[in-house]
Amino acid sequence: MHDFVKFYFKFKELVFLQRELNFGNNTHIPEVFSENLVKYLAEYDDWEGKDFDARTKDNLGVEIKATSSKSGITSINVEALTKPEFSHIEWIYIDSTMDEITIKKINKDSLSEFIESKKEGEKRSEIKGDATL
Repeated sequence: MHDFVKFYFKFKELVFLQRELNFGNNTHIPEVFSENLVKYLAEYDDWEGKDFDARTKDNLGVEIKATSSKSGITSINVEALTKPEFSHIEWIYIDSTMDEITIKKINKDSLSEFIESKKEGEKRSEIKGDATL
C-alpha cells in the first residue's frame, strides 16, 4: 500500500474521532502530507529555499493549500503571489466522508483582484477555498 493511502486512512480515523468527541468538524490536514501528495500527483519538484511549496517543470512556483471542507479558510503569503515566478495555487480539499480528494487549480490571473484588495504591507491573509476568483 502506498504511503499516501496508508496515511489517508489513519488521518480519516482521526477526523471521525475528532467529530465523535466534539473537538470540531474540520481537522487540520498536515501540510507535509498535502504538499507531497500534490507534488507526487502533478509531478512537481521541491522548491529550493522554500519560496514556494513546489516548482513546475517550467521553473514556476506553486503554492499548495489544503482544507477539510469546501469552504475552508487558510492563510496565504500575499507577497509570494506577486512574484514573477509564481504560477498558481493548487487547492486540495479532502472529503473523508466520501473518500474524495479534489484538487482545484487557481491561476495567477484569477488572483489579481484578491491581491489588490489586501492592505499594503500585509504579509499573510486568509483565503477561502470556495471563493469565486
